[in-house]
Amino acid sequence: MDWKLCIICQKKTREPLQCPAMSKRKDVGASYASFVRNLEEFHKIGSVPRHLNVEELNQGQGIEHSLKERKALWHKTCRNSFSNANLERAKKRKHDQENEEENSDLVTESTSSPVKARRSSLPGSSISSHCFFL
Repeated sequence: MDWKLCIICQKKTREPLQCPAMSKRKDVGASYASFVRNLEEFHKIGSVPRHLNVEELNQGQGIEHSLKERKALWHKTCRNSFSNANLERAKKRKHDQENEEENSDLVTESTSSPVKARRSSLPGSSISSHCFFL
């Protein structure tokens, strides 16, 4: 991983890089904490982009510590892809997908082994006709 590039996309673009460690806010590095929280949630639901290597971000003492220590950089648009709103959308997609899979499993089960009705004939029974229109 090249820590001089955006840690999310690892690309050089025209968009300027931001460094939360250089923030003038009182809570310097708070952006790293929220990013890590959301990243972990994305990881739990399996929605972390393949190109982002979560293990590589962790340099032994936790991801947040590594990001602060290395003064990690990112593009604003890349960081926005891990926003709370996008996390909620990803969770909803995952939930909807799981419901769809459950429903398709139920349909598959019901169509793959239908209940078969069979007539049985009892020995010695006579078939008699009955007229229903009297």
